[in-house]
Amino acid sequence: YCGSTNNLDKRIQAHNTGRGAKYTSGRRPVELLAYRSGLSQSQALQLEYQVKHQNKARKVEYLSHKPMN
Repeated sequence: YCGSTNNLDKRIQAHNTGRGAKYTSGRRPVELLAYRSGLSQSQALQLEYQVKHQNKARKVEYLSHKPMN
């Protein structure tokens, strides 16, 4: 799952209490693998779009080799 938010802690809590995205409601508890900070809303949405259009293998490869902040 990939998404954007301006309050990461609140978003994770929402997912873990069943109030988040439908996709995550049946996959609890969710675990944060990576995040990016310092992006504008436009940049965050562009990154989300790019990530969501990659296959699972590419996403896993990206997360295993890229340190995120």
